[in-house]
Amino acid sequence: MYDDPRVNQKITLSDGRELGYAEWGTDRSDVVVFDLHGGPGCRYSLSGDLSVIASSGLRWITIDRPGLGLSWPKVGRTVADFPADLVELADALGIERFHVVGWSMGGPYAGACAALLKDRVRSATLFAPASPVLQEPDGAERQGKDFFWKLARDDPWQAAQLYTALGLEARRNPALAVQLFSGSGEGLSPPEAEAMARPEVQEEFVAMIIEATRQGAVGLVDDNRVVMAPWGYDPATIDVPISLWQGDDDSFTGVENAQAWVDAIPKLDYRLLEGEGHTFVFDRTEEFIGCLQGRADP
Repeated sequence: MYDDPRVNQKITLSDGRELGYAEWGTDRSDVVVFDLHGGPGCRYSLSGDLSVIASSGLRWITIDRPGLGLSWPKVGRTVADFPADLVELADALGIERFHVVGWSMGGPYAGACAALLKDRVRSATLFAPASPVLQEPDGAERQGKDFFWKLARDDPWQAAQLYTALGLEARRNPALAVQLFSGSGEGLSPPEAEAMARPEVQEEFVAMIIEATRQGAVGLVDDNRVVMAPWGYDPATIDVPISLWQGDDDSFTGVENAQAWVDAIPKLDYRLLEGEGHTFVFDRTEEFIGCLQGRADP
């Protein structure tokens, strides 16, 4: 699957950088989704069940952020810089209007697209998104898995060594890589552990880690640090249709962090999912796609 040319594509941007992307689902559809990955992540990370996406009739596109996978680094980037890259890709593919979805650390990037690309974005969906409080001085301390957030902020080279080790194990001992990730921080909540035990989820995770560390581990650490710096946009300015889905048993981004989004965006459609963890996207893909297909342009 990961040898398919459709999931290993790239374009050259106007500033000379290369941007990696993957296409899943159909090649042509009136409904286009740009799926913005979490962290650690790359274009092999999907915010949903691949088998459902492949048969959905939607055009589903994932993108490597700078320094990850096939995308060249961009020194000094902010979250707000990303929508310009996405627009160049959309233009190159002949796509005018689209939905954006961001899972976990992809949430701030989906929010940036909703805020800054109002004429192009049909809707935005945030799945268990990284919180706006990350921009605050104590933001790392207020997250789930706060150990790694603090390490990326305070000792990025040590954080890079941990990501390097994870990438190496994914290549030589995939089962150990899954075990190391699952046991990180305080461990996983019961629904997260159940999801990570599935062979198809493990396969995607291992492929993602290998590809995300293609250029080394610095890009992954930089990806963490970018969302702990000022994002460069105000979520309160978002006025396209936007929803946030959050599990109440999430060990990565808890309910208290989701509340910062609720407080910032007056029109936010907030869905609290009882008994769900950070990995609910794998079981609610059909529900989400149904929401997209029933949503008319504003």
